[in-house]
Amino acid sequence: MFEASPEMLSYISAFIGIFLAIVIRTLWPYLQKLEENPGMAFRWIFVVNAMMSGFVASIAMILAFPMPNEPFWKIMILAFTFAFTTNEFLNLYMKGKGTATVNYATKEVRKQRKIIKLEKRLNELKKVENR
Repeated sequence: MFEASPEMLSYISAFIGIFLAIVIRTLWPYLQKLEENPGMAFRWIFVVNAMMSGFVASIAMILAFPMPNEPFWKIMILAFTFAFTTNEFLNLYMKGKGTATVNYATKEVRKQRKIIKLEKRLNELKKVENR
C-alpha cells in the first residue's frame, strides 16, 4: 500500500483547504444571486470556472509558501482561512474598482426586481377584483 510522508500530507491538506475556500468563496455570491432571482437559470460554467480557479490558485499558493510541520487538520484550517480571506479582500478591492458594465448590470437587476414585484402586486389586485 502507498504510504504518504508527513510532508506530502501537509501539501495535500493545504491543497484541499485552499481549493475548498476558493471554490466556496467564488460560488457564494452566484448562489445568492440565484436565490434572489428565481427566474435566473443555473449555469455550470460558473462552477467549472470556480473549480479551475481554485485548482490553479491552490497550486500557486502551495508552491509560494513553505509547509509547516503541523497535523493535517490544522494545516487544512489554516489554508482554508488564508485562501478565504485573501479571496474576500480581492473581491472587496475589485468591487471598489467597479466598471460601467458592472454598474449597468446591477441597475438592470434592480429594474427586473421592481418589475417582478409590480407583476406580483398586479396579480394580487386581479385576484381581489375577481372575487
